[in-house]
Amino acid sequence: FDDGTRVARLPGPPYHFMSRVRSLEGPKEGAFKPGNTVIVDYDVPSDAWFFDAHPSRAMPYSVLLEVALQPCGWLSSYTGSVLQVEEPLYYRNLDGKGAVRRHVSRDVGTVSTKATMTSSSMSAGMIIQSFTFEVSDADGVIFDGSTVFGFFPKGALERQVGLGATDEERA
Repeated sequence: FDDGTRVARLPGPPYHFMSRVRSLEGPKEGAFKPGNTVIVDYDVPSDAWFFDAHPSRAMPYSVLLEVALQPCGWLSSYTGSVLQVEEPLYYRNLDGKGAVRRHVSRDVGTVSTKATMTSSSMSAGMIIQSFTFEVSDADGVIFDGSTVFGFFPKGALERQVGLGATDEERA
């Protein structure tokens, strides 16, 4: 944003898995409402580092998950979520479920993610948004599911103690 508003960022290379936004449908830009759907393409390089790093030579789940979720983050920014609150917000993944339908090989070419914001609510300076997603290639669905993200002010994150851990677990 030109005014310096802090916006959730997408990871940079080599962890950025969006090549282009192909289409967008739903409420206009800045409309803080569910209903927007985006289709994002990722041109998968056949020589990508992650294929060689994974024992099966298939796209690792961690990469496939980013291919599915990064369009959700983009859509959260597009709808103007951070403009609803005065203080800087931080974006966190909260929940999700999905099913991998098949593996992705290095010769896949382009995969497309369809992400739809299904709900958006705000309370006490925090925003919770839900999405459905579907990752496909020319042969059909690869991975589909749903996820929930939240925008939180710094103070809310500082008060989160998380799950306890023993000294042994920390080591």
